[in-house]
Amino acid sequence: VEVSHFENGLLVSQPDIVAITPNNAALLHEINFPPNTTHVQVQTTGTGTLYTQVSWSYYVNQAMSKKDFEIRVIKIDDVPGMLGLRICSKYTGKAKSNMAIIEVNLPSGCTFDPETLNALSNVTHFRRQELKHQNKKLDIYFDFIPKEPETCIYVEAMRSFKVGKISPAIVRVYDYYETSRKAMEFYTVPEVNF
Repeated sequence: VEVSHFENGLLVSQPDIVAITPNNAALLHEINFPPNTTHVQVQTTGTGTLYTQVSWSYYVNQAMSKKDFEIRVIKIDDVPGMLGLRICSKYTGKAKSNMAIIEVNLPSGCTFDPETLNALSNVTHFRRQELKHQNKKLDIYFDFIPKEPETCIYVEAMRSFKVGKISPAIVRVYDYYETSRKAMEFYTVPEVNF
């Protein structure tokens, strides 16, 4: 596979060559291009199937003081061995957000019980939920989050085992289509004495 790229509209003289053999066919082959690349050209010879993906990212300077969402996390530790979180969020732009996700990360030693999450389907604008990382992270999808009233959810987690010196955990809300539109809040839980 020969991969050539153009910088500022001019072809770079030496293409990158990737030899695909039976020994490395299942491996990911990655080529990084300089920031001023304007075009990429891929040329192949041989037999088989080649999957090519081109990804790029860019930075848009935005004022950090502007928040597109507000989020509050209220801990409820009234049941021994359980952690309850009431999470409220609202959109700070006009009317309502695009599809949005509230991402709840648990501190070490805690896990979600999937059966306790069924009540989320009763929350206004709820779309679906997804547990990840061995039930330590929960993504809650909403059709949108409105400016008013706040969208509030309640989730419970179990303390699976005791952990000393627990690091703060994070709850984020962000726009599904424009992930730079977000808000986040850290929360801590009391340490468990051994």
